[in-house]
Amino acid sequence: MVSLSVQDVADIIKVLTALEGLAIEDACKNATETDLAELDSQHADMVMAYQGGDLMGYFALNQSIHLKIVECAGNPALTRIYQTESARVRRFRFAGNEVPTRWADAVEEHALILSVLRRREAGLLRELLKSHHQRGWQVAKAVLENERAQES
Repeated sequence: MVSLSVQDVADIIKVLTALEGLAIEDACKNATETDLAELDSQHADMVMAYQGGDLMGYFALNQSIHLKIVECAGNPALTRIYQTESARVRRFRFAGNEVPTRWADAVEEHALILSVLRRREAGLLRELLKSHHQRGWQVAKAVLENERAQES
């Protein structure tokens, strides 16, 4: 397994944010009612996992929601690259949810993200997702830097 530095992870998060941003316009145009219903169902399950304190279940659903939004763009190359890079940093992104206040904020952010997707407001959705990722990364980065400092 290749070890990633904090900077490596920051770079990948930046790419993932850009890839989601690239997907948004087409996702807003192409998302079907079936897609939106699937996202609503995943979100409801994610909220239940949060309320039950199931961090692993929550995180899996969180990642699934982000992937589904990218898939709605209908661009297999974009989806493939997103999945590959997302898998590389999955454990690092998980760290941000270990902070209870960030976890609570992320749940609220997801509700807003899905509402804006349903309204098909691409510009606002792009900004919300960018902010969502930046906030999550700042918390995860602090957790990771603290872990690395303790290991030294």
